[in-house]
Amino acid sequence: MKINNNPQTSPYFGNLTFRKVNGIKLFEEFHCKPKRTDARDYFVRITSEECFPDELCIKVDNNNCSTIGACEVTIENKDTLFNENMEVFGRNKRHGAGTAIQLATIATMFENGLKKIKLYSLAEAVHFHSKFKFEPKITELSELEDAITRNILIHDGDGMIDNAIIEAKEWLNNDRLSKKAKITQGNRILYEYLQRINASKLNEMDEFQTPLGFTMELTKKKILENKDFYNELFKKFNIDYQI
Repeated sequence: MKINNNPQTSPYFGNLTFRKVNGIKLFEEFHCKPKRTDARDYFVRITSEECFPDELCIKVDNNNCSTIGACEVTIENKDTLFNENMEVFGRNKRHGAGTAIQLATIATMFENGLKKIKLYSLAEAVHFHSKFKFEPKITELSELEDAITRNILIHDGDGMIDNAIIEAKEWLNNDRLSKKAKITQGNRILYEYLQRINASKLNEMDEFQTPLGFTMELTKKKILENKDFYNELFKKFNIDYQI
């Protein structure tokens, strides 16, 4: 691993390199910073000692060698990186550790030729995952109808997301669609709603918090469609990796 600890001389100082163990590519520990002007330093590593190859653990340590965030991932069906759980501990939230984990997970997916990352998001984490363009992947129509009602239609009349409400009402009352088409369209409506409220900062208001969690998915196709967004994040965190 090569690290340049002088960000003034190079736009990157966390050179992301990989080693192959039992056919799986694992990144070497790398150093990153959430902001150039931030005093925090993060060290991101992937461990495989306990349950490898069935389970991997991505961890973020601070410059005091304390682990401040982690997630456990498994490879499913040879095409999916399943994020079993992800947590940033205590007061370390909202300081970039979660983003460092997401970027490490995305790089791991790409380097192992996988097609998507899948997870079950807790309610309080839905907006966070949405910022990385994870899409709702709800497969039961009744659950999807409940999610759209409790996230979108509950705001009917407040004048803040009228277009989303109109579309959600049309979807809910549309009996001409097949069940499969209705589920696909409903997930898209929920995704676009989440993107909209993130962009407008409505996600910071209590009344726009997600009441229930659900399954979410980030595909390789979605990442490639938005590669400039992800590459800018890698650059912002001073990680030498490009999609």
